[in-house]
Amino acid sequence: MSVQVSVAPRIAADPQRLALAQSVLGQAEAKTQRERGPVRGEELERSGHSFPVPRALEELISRGEVRAGSSIEVTGPCGTSLALALAAAAMGEESWCALVGMPHVGIAACADIGVDPRRTALIPDPGAQLSSVLSALIDGIEVIVLGADLALTPAQWRTAKNRARTQGSLLIRLGEARCDLAVQSSSPRWVGLARGSGRLRFRSARVAACGRGAAGSGSAMEIRIPTPAGVLASAPRTAVPTSRRGKAPSRARATLTLVQSGNR
Repeated sequence: MSVQVSVAPRIAADPQRLALAQSVLGQAEAKTQRERGPVRGEELERSGHSFPVPRALEELISRGEVRAGSSIEVTGPCGTSLALALAAAAMGEESWCALVGMPHVGIAACADIGVDPRRTALIPDPGAQLSSVLSALIDGIEVIVLGADLALTPAQWRTAKNRARTQGSLLIRLGEARCDLAVQSSSPRWVGLARGSGRLRFRSARVAACGRGAAGSGSAMEIRIPTPAGVLASAPRTAVPTSRRGKAPSRARATLTLVQSGNR
């Protein structure tokens, strides 16, 4: 997949980063031909505005969507992939996305998992002006992903959540935080090598969701994350045979796999 790196602005760590962030916001609003004025949280609730989630994760999240102004905590060994997948689904065809404090994530990784690089701003190190940069981004960009190593104080995080709730933005934060919804991956396992030979084909992991918007307490399912990355897709269910002792069959478990973008 060919990617034009120049289409996604990368905001460097320098004294002009705030002005550059505000310039990015202006470009985002011009691209989507939208003018976002102040919006009250009550108006958003009445309008029912929401963000979709990846189709493969709809079983974990009620109605397959999260309400505008929500925050999502993503943890576990597959956290970055899940956060980007959530952002890609929420962006849809028009919205912009900002990745803040994630210097290890590049344009190719974003494009592979479905995040449109033409509508993505990279802010690897907001530095001392973190609060100002974050406020500016929330006011103008709908989907914002925050890195796990971002030095946010509890007060700054509360301010960011309140501002996102007012503006109707979606905050996705890597690492433990007080969020409306928590998505956690665990038990990763690489598949493909057989007794020291072969090729790594994908990584499997268990994903669970809890909190406001989760489908139910303890909701969990298996996913597969291959290399190179692709888009999440739900695999067909497999029936579970009835036990010989007459016990009721256990509920069929859904598994997930990732398919290449060109095969959709």
